[in-house]
Amino acid sequence: MGEVLDALGAVQIAAYGVLALVTFQRWLRIRDVASAWAAAMFAVLAGTVGAAPLIPDDAQSATKLLVSLLVLFPYLLFRFAAAFRVPGRRVEVVVASIAAVASSAVFLFEELPQEGEALTAGVAVYTVFVVAYWVGTSAVVAAWFWGGGAGRPTVVRLRLRTLAAAVAILAVALLLASAGGDGEAQPIDVFVALLAVIAAPLFLVGLAPPPSVLNRWRRGDEVALRRAEAGLVAATSPDEVASSLLPYVARTLGGDAAVLAAPDGRILASHGVDDEGAAALWRSAGSGDDVRRSLMSIGMRSGTLIVAGDRYAPFFGREERAVLERLGSLTDVALRRAAVTESERAGAAEVQRANVAIREFVSIASHDLRTPIAIVKGFADTLVDSWPALSDEDKLTHIGTIGRQADQLSRLVTDLLTVSQLDVGAIEPYLEAVDLSGLVTEVVADLGHEAEISIAPGTLVRADEDHASRIIRNLVENAAGYGQPPVQITARPVAGAVELRVRDHGAGVPEAFVPRLFERFSRAEASASLVRRGTGLGLSIVRGLARAGGGDAWYESAAPGACFAVRFPEIDVVA
Repeated sequence: MGEVLDALGAVQIAAYGVLALVTFQRWLRIRDVASAWAAAMFAVLAGTVGAAPLIPDDAQSATKLLVSLLVLFPYLLFRFAAAFRVPGRRVEVVVASIAAVASSAVFLFEELPQEGEALTAGVAVYTVFVVAYWVGTSAVVAAWFWGGGAGRPTVVRLRLRTLAAAVAILAVALLLASAGGDGEAQPIDVFVALLAVIAAPLFLVGLAPPPSVLNRWRRGDEVALRRAEAGLVAATSPDEVASSLLPYVARTLGGDAAVLAAPDGRILASHGVDDEGAAALWRSAGSGDDVRRSLMSIGMRSGTLIVAGDRYAPFFGREERAVLERLGSLTDVALRRAAVTESERAGAAEVQRANVAIREFVSIASHDLRTPIAIVKGFADTLVDSWPALSDEDKLTHIGTIGRQADQLSRLVTDLLTVSQLDVGAIEPYLEAVDLSGLVTEVVADLGHEAEISIAPGTLVRADEDHASRIIRNLVENAAGYGQPPVQITARPVAGAVELRVRDHGAGVPEAFVPRLFERFSRAEASASLVRRGTGLGLSIVRGLARAGGGDAWYESAAPGACFAVRFPEIDVVA
């Protein structure tokens, strides 16, 4: 019987020595609080178990020191468990006080009984106190671990419950050992030693499970993993990627949120959290914020996968990172494929819109070209055929009509040429100082429209005068032709530029049409309030010429009416 106990004792020393080494290495690699307590816990246990056979029976000081260290094990175990479940300040103080008493009280005895000797009354009370403290603390921790596994992912649940079993077995071993016999080797002693040996590999599997054990535990989740992988392979949009990936990764870590973010921080999709919370998680993961130690992020070329796990994730979910990284690689491919697909869809939609716009333009242009040509030809034929019979007044009227229609043709052809030049970047503005107030006044006068002009005299802008004149002309004609009076023209300096605004008081632009306002060939549906309909080139030319000169053009809603704004750069306001 003694030889069996000696053999089991040697196995205990080896097993707990391995546990101490494994937990210490884990702490060196991770450097988190839970790993530190685990390393300390098994360093104490392995040290005392290994040193006990080497201490002579009469070495009272060394024996007391070993007992003092050994009774720290329940406290260290409690601290390890408290890293995942905060027990409250009062409970921590009580447990720490009991541990301090148990560890220090052993030094109050003059001598400890040697093996086979009867226990004195004081030592017996101390033994009962230590066993109660050890078993009670272990029972609480085992209950925490067992209950903590409820509802967790398979791997986390099994690891926690394996630890609960190991803690319970070790406590039972201590309880049985405290009721041991008179020093002679008994079957109960073998059973106690066997329980202590069994607890060691359970602790090892719970704290650092070997790959073979992890793979076996994961078999139940293989269906979900394969479904997630299949979904990623088939995904053609970021939403499909997210719906396949995020619920799985959140479930794998027992987390409450998962986020898929683009490299620039734009949130592509989220699970279990709103947009504001998703952005906060991305910022925390990017800054290395230690407030959320449960955050796990997987970097990809197409973005970042962030999982906010629960309180057990930092320690018990770390081995799942390899699975997440494998999914991250598939996610990267799926996102890039989705980007290509989205680009193709957008390109096809753009081509379709362009085709529709071109068809509309051909219809518009053919009408706008055919009408003035027909008028010019008709009046020219009349002049040729009836010249002698026409009065001088009729001749002048016909010639004037031909001239106006020729001007209309010239404007249309000029617009088409301008659009083609803007398309190929062939517009080269001649930038100079232009008196904006004088130019606006001149253009309005040439057009013969009524407008309220509020621009400080001497307001200079850096622009091509011909382009600026054309921009102003188009905006004023739009306001007069499509809106209602009064037409108001204002300008004011803003951050190193001048913003010109032309506003009318008509029905305004239909909200649904606003995004297409500056697209070429685009026109809103006709309504009774519109006097005329153009070719859909005017506003496109306005923005193109403004940007060619270093400025911009945009639409602003007004109530009532519509307001168009143009920015001219590099101003110099003269008082």
